[in-house]
Amino acid sequence: MKHYLANASEHLPAVMATTREHGLPTDIAYLVMLESGANPEARSPANALGMWQFMPATARSYGLRVDSWVDERLDPQKSTRAAMAYLKDLYGMFGCWRLALSAYNSGENKLNKVLCQEDASEYDEICSSRRLKRETREFFPRFQAIAHIAKNPEKYGFARLPGNAEEPKYDLITVDGSYTLDTLASAMSVPRSRLAELNPALIRSATPTGPSYSLRVPIGKKELLAAKLKETPPEPSRRHIVHVVNKGDSLPKILQRYGIRKSQLAGLNPDVNFRYRLRQGQKIVVPVEAAKRTIRKGERLSWVGDGF
Repeated sequence: MKHYLANASEHLPAVMATTREHGLPTDIAYLVMLESGANPEARSPANALGMWQFMPATARSYGLRVDSWVDERLDPQKSTRAAMAYLKDLYGMFGCWRLALSAYNSGENKLNKVLCQEDASEYDEICSSRRLKRETREFFPRFQAIAHIAKNPEKYGFARLPGNAEEPKYDLITVDGSYTLDTLASAMSVPRSRLAELNPALIRSATPTGPSYSLRVPIGKKELLAAKLKETPPEPSRRHIVHVVNKGDSLPKILQRYGIRKSQLAGLNPDVNFRYRLRQGQKIVVPVEAAKRTIRKGERLSWVGDGF
């Protein structure tokens, strides 16, 4: 809980503000602590990602871009707005926040199935059902406990959380073509780390080849970057390749061969769940720097095209 509160101190005020904007109970904001410990980069074994632990398909259905260039599940602002829309829809489906929050954990289809199997319509009728996973049965009580402590942290020996959200401080500029964050940061004379912090969804540390991307830049740097981009052509986009899974390939073998981490592959392949056995013919994006060291004659590899 101490760790959750420390993470939440940065993001919770903004989450609360978004919760109010969507007309939801403010306590819903504390759900971010249960879902991810308020960690924008949290990844579950099931491949859910971000503060709100969206699966790729659900994220896309609520307007988030998820591909091998951009993963907006990693963007606290955009993912929070998507989560509020999803929670509002769940409440509309179930008419009860206890059921809606349980469905956020289990998925609405699973919860509906259990309600039908138990011939039930109320939370109290299914909250102890063995048809639900233990995680789902415990989800709402855990949420209540975390929300209670977060609203009264000093009572339990923790520091008080900040109460107000700071307004985002950035400008937006449309970027056509792929540029690395190093190039963009250098053009504006700002630290690369600052640009990466403003644009956490850019999983390749570069703007995508297409379509146009709305890049966040520090206040006062928009015009400077626009002028620089007119003089700077887009950079080559072939910094990654596609590894086609061959017979006998496994995740450990691929990681060892390319000398990369599982988290690197997971970040570039949002739709691949690396908990499961890889299928022959499956395509996996690999950083080209790693691939260059290991490409063998006759290897089934191909460059990533602009639309990948």
